[in-house]
Amino acid sequence: MKKYTLIACALATMLYANICSAQTLTLDKTTKLVPVGWSVAEDIKFQKGTDVELTSDGQVITGVLDSTTYLRPTGWQNMINDFYYSAAAPAFYPPFYWQPFDDWGPGPAPAMLIPTYGHVRYKSETPVTFASDGTVISGTIDQDVTLSIQKGKYGFVNFKGGNQLVFYPNGAVQTATLANDTSLRPLGWQSNALDASAGFVEFKGGTQISFSQDGFVISGTLNENTLWFNTNGSSSTLPPKTVVNFTTAGIEVAD
Repeated sequence: MKKYTLIACALATMLYANICSAQTLTLDKTTKLVPVGWSVAEDIKFQKGTDVELTSDGQVITGVLDSTTYLRPTGWQNMINDFYYSAAAPAFYPPFYWQPFDDWGPGPAPAMLIPTYGHVRYKSETPVTFASDGTVISGTIDQDVTLSIQKGKYGFVNFKGGNQLVFYPNGAVQTATLANDTSLRPLGWQSNALDASAGFVEFKGGTQISFSQDGFVISGTLNENTLWFNTNGSSSTLPPKTVVNFTTAGIEVAD
């Protein structure tokens, strides 16, 4: 919990460094507050006993959610699974998108796919950081989320719920956790497009991964033995379960 809070606060500091009068407040009770960038106030509750970072006019930059909450992420336009699955009574329209319903009492109920309008379920008791447009730029997702990682190119990545999902301000994925083993191109892939792999490397599901703003892997955990060629012509075979940082100059293997 402390780790997530420190990450969120550091990100908020970078995003809002120009807001000199931002303030930090410790909540003495569960409190309804409005995130920065919102034009309509809704019932977003932040947890008692936690710190919230506020703008000078009282809007939330970073805070800890009191309950699981549907919010729109910064990269919402890159989302693929824009719905949640629910049992629902027929001819009944759902409440507002971040208050899902799952059970209508005894007896079977037909299944429905309910649109989220670009929203994701964020986990209770974890911090979220809002971008200036009111979207969540950093937070812990409570469900798997599928996103496109490169604008204008085909391909989708499934990211695992229960982990942080962080975006760049332009909506590109910065850091997340892979839900499945996934083949992706790292920085420097051009020097490795020498065979049928075409520069793709398989990264291990359930591990954290980081991308450049262009959607190339800059840090990730390998899933299998990988032969890697550096731009200077040197090469090495990297073992599985190895965390590798990819740079334009070559690779750095984490200890």
